[in-house]
Amino acid sequence: MRIIKMLLVCAVCAAALCGCAAHELEDRIFAQAMELDWRDGVLTGGFGDFLTEGNSVKEVRENYQDKLDKYLDLGHVQAIVLGEALCANDEKLREVLLELEQMPVIYRNSLVFRHDYRDDESYLKELADEGKVPGEYLCDRYRNTPHSKPAETLGELLSDVF
Repeated sequence: MRIIKMLLVCAVCAAALCGCAAHELEDRIFAQAMELDWRDGVLTGGFGDFLTEGNSVKEVRENYQDKLDKYLDLGHVQAIVLGEALCANDEKLREVLLELEQMPVIYRNSLVFRHDYRDDESYLKELADEGKVPGEYLCDRYRNTPHSKPAETLGELLSDVF
C-alpha cells in the first residue's frame, strides 16, 4: 500500500513538473487571410508577406511556416482569396476546396474572394503595404460596400462545386 501511494505521489509530481508544449501567444502569427493560385502547374499561396509553392494547401502552409520564426496560427482566417487561374482549373479547384473543408481551423463561413493575379505579386502584401489589415479589410469592404467585388462563403462555394 505504501509503495502504491509513493508511486502515485511520484506520478503527480512528474505530471506537475512537465512543461506545456503549446505555443505561447507571443510566439504566434495570427493569419486573417490566405491566398491561393495556380501558376505554371504549381499551387502558389501565402498568408500575407510572401508567396510559397506546393502541391497542396498543406504543403503551401508548411513551406510558408518554414520561412517564419513564429508559429503560423490559421484559426482566425476570415478571408480566402482564390486566383482566377485556380478557379478556371475545375479539377484543382475541387481538390483545394476539399482540402480546405477538411482543415479544422478553416471555417465554412470564411469569405472567398477572387483576384486576377499577375506576375509574382501577393495581393495580401499589396493590401498590407497600403496600411490595411487584409482579412479585416476584405470582410469590411464586402459587408459595408454594396457594390464591392462579389464574394461567397466557403460553405456556399463547397455546396456549388460538390
